[in-house]
Amino acid sequence: MAGGNSQHTFIGAFELVATEAAGLHVPIKLDGESEAKLHWTNEVPNASTLFVLRRMSDSRLGLARIAAAPRQLSNAHVDDKATCSGKDFALRVRRTELSGDWLISRRICMASIESTSLDRLNIKRRLRCALISSRLDLRRYLCTELSSIADQLDLVDHEEDGKTDVRLAMAWHPDDDAFARYPNLKAVCSIGAGVDNIVRCRSLRPEIEVVRVVDPEQARMMSGFVTWHVIGHQRAFADYCEQQRDRVWRPRPQRSADSVPIGILGHGQIGGKVATDLALLGFPVMCWSRTPKSMPDAARSYHGPRGLAVMLENTEVLVNTLPLTHETRGILDAQLFAKMQRRGYLIQIGRGEHLVEADLLAALNRGQLAGAALDVFETEPLPTSHPFWTHPKIRVTPHDASDVSVRAVATTLLTTADAILAGQRPPHAIDRARGY
Repeated sequence: MAGGNSQHTFIGAFELVATEAAGLHVPIKLDGESEAKLHWTNEVPNASTLFVLRRMSDSRLGLARIAAAPRQLSNAHVDDKATCSGKDFALRVRRTELSGDWLISRRICMASIESTSLDRLNIKRRLRCALISSRLDLRRYLCTELSSIADQLDLVDHEEDGKTDVRLAMAWHPDDDAFARYPNLKAVCSIGAGVDNIVRCRSLRPEIEVVRVVDPEQARMMSGFVTWHVIGHQRAFADYCEQQRDRVWRPRPQRSADSVPIGILGHGQIGGKVATDLALLGFPVMCWSRTPKSMPDAARSYHGPRGLAVMLENTEVLVNTLPLTHETRGILDAQLFAKMQRRGYLIQIGRGEHLVEADLLAALNRGQLAGAALDVFETEPLPTSHPFWTHPKIRVTPHDASDVSVRAVATTLLTTADAILAGQRPPHAIDRARGY
């Protein structure tokens, strides 16, 4: 390939859609010529960079290769076994030496497309996985992890024909009839910890396993978000913000952490992490779940209707981490707020449908609650006319408390595929009867 002397056959138009390096997301087209220029808009610091070329037209498979340009890719090496799956092509280019400047910003190299076949690529297709979403381009979402899953999964778009051999799906807000097209589907993976958007799909048959993503980093991020709001309430940061606006210098009474009891609704991965972290900071922590669960030594455990009432009586800051089920829909209502300590505080990171919005506004206006931090809403994006935006006691964030990493999603897909091939139940499959 060095020197660009090889003969290549143009097989279609492609665009560069993603890379592991941040900022390297510039579209290119090969529109009738065997070579085209790729360029970078900023510096690429990594010694290993992943390029993903996505077919814009033409149904044949192809392999992207990088041809060396003078002094720019002279130290580069192209893996002989690039990976290919469906409509995407992943190519890893490695630096073989630390010297050289071929990865510096705005450098230009040449790219060419060579027609090939699955046999030449020596790819073993283990399982077909359909990508199903009414809101998100899941192939683009996964693009940085395509090389890690291409050898084990054949990703197919929902719009393609021939679905009888699809046994796995990844879905996010599927249309009501989405799963009817896959008679042999064994499992469907979400791209997050929540699965309610999948479970409520009318075409989801009872025998199909629903798998959620478990990401420890998401739990850590969520716990940090909650801790930020808990301490903000404890130290009256909202009052200080008002004083700064009015240019008022007035120290406020300080409260110790052990004087602010925390109640947590839900004790899954996220609720458990929040409980552990807040307890380490000295807050009295209580956790409630539908059924009895073991708790960290520093947290008290409650369960069932009676346990919820007892916990709320002793709760100043209430953190909602519950999954959305028929039983938990509308749980954050006037009756629940009335059972909390007066001048309490709500941190809502569960699902928007948990909250009865009118009841929250009433509780804030009459002083039962001192404030609320809301990250999830029944309607998203939150309409610009919604009263939450301008309420002085409400802090709004755009469903951004934490996010699942794409790598965790890819790992979930692979472990689910392995379980299907082994005839086993996938890890992290939910209990369909309970909804979580």
